[in-house]
Amino acid sequence: MNHPEERWSVGEVVAYLQRWFPDVRPSQLRYWEQLGLIQAHRSPGGHRLYCPEKVEELRKLLFLRRWFRLPLSETARILENIRRDPGLWLLYLEHGHMGGQEPEEDPDIVEKGLAFLGRLGIPQRCPETGEPLEEVQRLGAVAGRLLQETGLQEEDLKTFMKEISRLVETEARLAMKSGLPMDRIWELLRRFRLWAHLYFVRKTLYSRQRLNPQPQKEVAP
Repeated sequence: MNHPEERWSVGEVVAYLQRWFPDVRPSQLRYWEQLGLIQAHRSPGGHRLYCPEKVEELRKLLFLRRWFRLPLSETARILENIRRDPGLWLLYLEHGHMGGQEPEEDPDIVEKGLAFLGRLGIPQRCPETGEPLEEVQRLGAVAGRLLQETGLQEEDLKTFMKEISRLVETEARLAMKSGLPMDRIWELLRRFRLWAHLYFVRKTLYSRQRLNPQPQKEVAP
């Protein structure tokens, strides 16, 4: 059973969803409940409370609707497939270009991430023009979010960055060896990396499920 602090109020849910969907209103939560897209619990005082995990599923459904403009029933079916195979969400992120639709981040969180990148020696401005580098700004926002919302430490992300750097060096060697135009080989390598990433995510998820199987519910005779 969830503790009360693990449930969100209507206001908290709306504020969270409005980061991506500014038009979301409290009345829509009641409509989504009627459709069975999200379930509400009741506080002792009768107020609606929501599990964050279900709110996150609703956020994904709204993104799918925006990206693919499918009927709600079809979008809900896709979400059900994602529940069974979470690795699919990475594929939908790629096709939906979610990176360009992230909400504005809290400036303090962005500053925290950029400070971390600064300690790694990553320049944040173009040396020729002095303009902020967009990819570094986005990287700083995500790094700040990771440090803010998870138990990860800067050393964890530093190790991860080293792995990414090694991967890019390998890709650069392959690009130079390929003989293809640079934009074409990078496109192919990016697609290869995406599908390989999906494969290993699924493999890891399935391995964990086998190692930590969910207890079977007893069936009443």
